[in-house]
Amino acid sequence: ALVVNGLPDSGTAIFQAPCVQHLLSCSVDILTDLGIDNGSLTFTHDQDGSSWPDVAEVLKEEEGKEDVQFCVVECPDVGLWAAGVSSVWKKREQAARLALCVGIAAMSAEFENLQTSQPDFVAYCQAVGIETGIPEVVAKEQPPAKRGAAAAALAPQHGGKGAGANSAAVPKKRAKFGAGPNNAAAGGAGAAPADPAAELRDKPFWIKLNADEDLPEVLEGMPPEALVLSTQTCARKGLYDKATDLLENLLSEGVADITEHDDPNWEQFPIVGAVIKEKMGTEECLSIMLCPQLNCWAVGVGMKAQMRKQAAKAALAITAALQHVEFGQEVDYTDYPVMGEVADEATNAKLQA
Repeated sequence: ALVVNGLPDSGTAIFQAPCVQHLLSCSVDILTDLGIDNGSLTFTHDQDGSSWPDVAEVLKEEEGKEDVQFCVVECPDVGLWAAGVSSVWKKREQAARLALCVGIAAMSAEFENLQTSQPDFVAYCQAVGIETGIPEVVAKEQPPAKRGAAAAALAPQHGGKGAGANSAAVPKKRAKFGAGPNNAAAGGAGAAPADPAAELRDKPFWIKLNADEDLPEVLEGMPPEALVLSTQTCARKGLYDKATDLLENLLSEGVADITEHDDPNWEQFPIVGAVIKEKMGTEECLSIMLCPQLNCWAVGVGMKAQMRKQAAKAALAITAALQHVEFGQEVDYTDYPVMGEVADEATNAKLQA
């Protein structure tokens, strides 16, 4: 339908997340500074994928979920469209508008003027690989509550500044943005900042919650300490794909009572997100797995849902293995050599914490 309407077969998509909330809130102002009247846009909300099935399929693949709720915005004035993803009506419309702003900026923006009126947006564009022509773009500082997690976007197929020539209808790779210099981007053309948490990717580290703070209900009675694994690509073979097998071997009652709590926007576990942010230097989506049988929990961090869930399960498997060792039980890593390596790394990390 987009092509029928005279629009290209590729567009920009943004997944709503804490790190872009301050930009979502001022998306109308950004759009105005780009010379577009918000009243000229057409928004279509698609909560079940029936209106835009092709867009829905790619967004499902990207998000790692069976159902996604999104909004498509069309801008005939510049011949572009974009999509915003969120379970909340207002936020997905804001995300779609911001995604459109990114597409317009990639095609024709004069960043010198935008740097004065919208410095955060300029930094955001540079983070996703759009060449702004402005050296050392740094966004103005935002309150901690407005900095965070992640979003995904891709410049449209128009050959503009930083636009990728092989863009898909919506992003194939999730890029991580933020308003400040400590957040990084993955994918896109142009020079993007380095991953601030690169040294912690696919390596175990520990966090400890403050017992004096109000804990989420599901963590009440659990120990304050948890193992964390952060990943972008699940690149450490033999770690993430062996977690289920190791858990099944370690748990006498099986894995049926393990519960998973995916929290991409820190709505359930803001205290956990804050502690991880302090450790990693960036804010990202998280997933938590709890094992009542062993009274332990673990965290997976990553921008893609499937990857952070795999990371959480691997972290829980390592936690279970270490607990067995503490109780004097031997753990056979013959079939899981990489899990054994990570268990040693987790032990050393705990000693150094």
